[in-house]
Amino acid sequence: MSKTENPDDVIILKVISPPSMKNFEKLVAKARKQKIQSGIKKIDVLKSIKKVRKKTLTVKDRDVFVRALLNPPAPSEKLIKAAKKYKKNVVSK
Repeated sequence: MSKTENPDDVIILKVISPPSMKNFEKLVAKARKQKIQSGIKKIDVLKSIKKVRKKTLTVKDRDVFVRALLNPPAPSEKLIKAAKKYKKNVVSK
């Protein structure tokens, strides 16, 4: 293990499916309504986007991410249990 590597580093990747067009339209309409209610201005959104786009991974972050993708650890018992519960409660419905 290198000096920059932390055994407690964790990366969680989740696959999501895109919403249907109907659900997407509802999501956009809800976001627009919330925008109006909040009083947020276009300049505020642009500033937020600019701030987030400036953030980049450190070399350590990148290395940990790539290492996890190329050599994923075996799932823990807690993860296996959580996955089974998720499949039972969410996926099967």
